[in-house]
Amino acid sequence: MSGTRPCGREPSPAAAPRHAAPVHPGLLALAARQHGPFTTAQARHHGVELDELQRLLRAGVLVRLRRGVYAEAWRTRGDPRATHRVHVDGVLLVLGARAAVSHVSAAVVHGLDLLDPDLGHVEVTRADLGSSRTEARVRHHAAALRPDEVVEVDGRPVTSLARTAIDIARRSTLAQALVVLDAVLHRGVDREELRRVHLACASWSGSRTAGRALALADGGAESPGESLVRLLLARAGLPPVRTQVELRDHDGLVGRVDLLFEQQRTVVEFDGRAKYGLEGDPADALWREKRREDRLRGLGYEVVRVVWADLDRPDDVRRRVLGAFARSARWPRAAS
Repeated sequence: MSGTRPCGREPSPAAAPRHAAPVHPGLLALAARQHGPFTTAQARHHGVELDELQRLLRAGVLVRLRRGVYAEAWRTRGDPRATHRVHVDGVLLVLGARAAVSHVSAAVVHGLDLLDPDLGHVEVTRADLGSSRTEARVRHHAAALRPDEVVEVDGRPVTSLARTAIDIARRSTLAQALVVLDAVLHRGVDREELRRVHLACASWSGSRTAGRALALADGGAESPGESLVRLLLARAGLPPVRTQVELRDHDGLVGRVDLLFEQQRTVVEFDGRAKYGLEGDPADALWREKRREDRLRGLGYEVVRVVWADLDRPDDVRRRVLGAFARSARWPRAAS
């Protein structure tokens, strides 16, 4: 898993420049309604001819998304996911109702967490094609979509969360598949819906990986890191864990822990700094973290903390967890 990092919900899109871009205001208003892109034909309708478009391109005011499709340059200078959405909308201007945004592009539109996504191509699914193809940095997947497998997101036709997750899982590593399936379960997608979509594509390439990931998926995971730690523990042959468990002592709620080996009374946390308010005063944060772990140990629990770098050291994590099991077995049991 070396170098893996999540790609989740992007920050707020970059704001438009304060100065008015030298583009026809009517054209800009139309582009805004289309999430940014516009076509050559639409530009001409507003009196902006090709030579003017070329001038604006050279000046860095516009960028060309694809042949005959443009957008203001500032829209492609922010977060990679926001930039990808602009390219998605440019493709939809050309393809219209013939296509539904799918696969990784659909996950971007839905705002799903992904692991090492390839944002270099826009992906769409089309029922009007005899075979899949890739051209002009667009992957056209030839496949049928049931009516309930296409939803509208801000006016865009997009594959449903369940179809999106299964499509990605079929073309991914087990780790990537687990991250996206955990994410849609966390969003509230029913596991049975995922099973139905998976069953419908059981004969398709990659279905076995998707099935393995679906068997491991857990909507309790709140981040890609938690999904990856759970996968690491499963691959290490350790017992199943519970996710997002609230633990209490006589003073009340101690906290909600990421992963819990219940019988072994061992807690595994994935880099809990943001979760436990460690972004403030470092000394105060350290005290609160220590106090929380002291209360957990008072209940007879051991705590193992895992960070991104540990994902490349599975044997070390396994050794630390087994050590925690052994220590926990020697602790006197307190009422929880």
